Amino acid sequence: MKLFKPINLLIVDDSILIADAMKQLFKESNNINIIGICSDGSEVLSFVQQNKTDAIFMDIMMERMDGFKAIKEIKNYNSKIKIIGFSLINHTLFISKIKNMGADGFISKYDADKELMLKELYRVMSL
Repeated sequence: MKLFKPINLLIVDDSILIADAMKQLFKESNNINIIGICSDGSEVLSFVQQNKTDAIFMDIMMERMDGFKAIKEIKNYNSKIKIIGFSLINHTLFISKIKNMGADGFISKYDADKELMLKELYRVMSL
């Protein structure tokens, strides 16, 4: 029996190694559907307009369009999509800026493991 409805999750990271590792982490979770991987913030808005997206793990530091701008655009399009910022930078002011742009949560790439990522995903989905 599933305790949660399936979550349609999008991964956004300009490192294919990190994006693929995240996909593998969530692959075994019965109630999480990885619906796609975007390598840049500029790809995200068109993706969520075409696909039912419940949540996004969003890298912040990307070249063409960073996560700050992508978060703002997504939240303007659909504020119900939950976004978790994901970055190597974990300074308090940086995290505050991510949340001020509309992110629902944050995980440092230094601290990321499956349990922490699942816990944060379920926490933001319950908001």
